[in-house]
Amino acid sequence: MKRLVFEPTDIPYLSFPSLSDINVAETSRQIVKHDRRSAKKSYNPNFSQMKNICTGMADLALLKSDLAPKKPIKPQTAAWMKSVYAVCECLYTVYGAEQSTWYPARRVPIEILPGAWFKSAIRGVRVNNGVAKAHLINPRKSMFLREVDFAFLARWLIEFHIRDDANIQGFEIVDFGANPNGGDRSIRIRTDESLAPMTLEVFEATIERFLDAVQLAGFATLPNDAAQTTDLFRKHW
Repeated sequence: MKRLVFEPTDIPYLSFPSLSDINVAETSRQIVKHDRRSAKKSYNPNFSQMKNICTGMADLALLKSDLAPKKPIKPQTAAWMKSVYAVCECLYTVYGAEQSTWYPARRVPIEILPGAWFKSAIRGVRVNNGVAKAHLINPRKSMFLREVDFAFLARWLIEFHIRDDANIQGFEIVDFGANPNGGDRSIRIRTDESLAPMTLEVFEATIERFLDAVQLAGFATLPNDAAQTTDLFRKHW
């Protein structure tokens, strides 16, 4: 059995042609391609700066300096660093203007099904003006969240991060993707106050279709019992 680690945002990212109309065969091909091009590049260094950024006193130039490679880099790495610096600017814009407190999430992958591992959807919990909210942040320029994607991720946060945690009062979904019709990154934010989550019935069906594609791609074996799909993910984070 092959092994592949997913971000929850990979579900809307890899679903083909869209999250609301998943073609299992085509989505399985997208998953195989995703596995082949999975690289060691990561935005984790950006998110390691969140505690500093949320003090409201961080300096953008110093943040970028801390992210800079310490050794000479190859051209492809230089191109990647442009993305790292762009995400740094976006995080600074959203979180650096006022003082708050950031608690990073545990991001160790959990084996949900044999061969299919998932990371936590949230990067952390931010306490601002006494209110604690779970924060899902999409740093990928190539992923532009559509309204159905926001609704799906909102339900994910409610079911797996908020429902059973009385300490978290809500959520924010922050998207740094670029519009596929052209243009650079934009900053779009949806909150529990402004976003209607996907219905639980549709949410369950969406995850089931995606897991069917994961199995077809050779990365998981689905259980034969009739347990709800959401129960596979609940209480792991």
